[in-house]
Amino acid sequence: MRSQKEGGPGMAATLFVKAGAEYIRVATSVLNPDGSGRAVGAVLGGAALDSIKAGKPYYGEVQVLGTPYIASGEIIGVYFVGYKRHAATKGGSCSFRRRCKKTTLR
Repeated sequence: MRSQKEGGPGMAATLFVKAGAEYIRVATSVLNPDGSGRAVGAVLGGAALDSIKAGKPYYGEVQVLGTPYIASGEIIGVYFVGYKRHAATKGGSCSFRRRCKKTTLR
């Protein structure tokens, strides 16, 4: 991610990852106030969190390290967890959730 200085005046981007009931900032263009690096590790909160938890996009004002931003947030991710086929099958039977499905990722 580009830093705020590189991305243009006032522009910022952040990625959050769901961890239990929380969303943690794992990548961002927002710099720490002291310039020591990117401001990762913060937990999403407030009206944005309420909206995301309800499965709805959020559009409105948020505070990022005390600075107000006009923001939008939507759930746009998918994750993949899997085993190589030969590791998931033993003796011709499937041991991954007791069934094997052929799926093509494009």
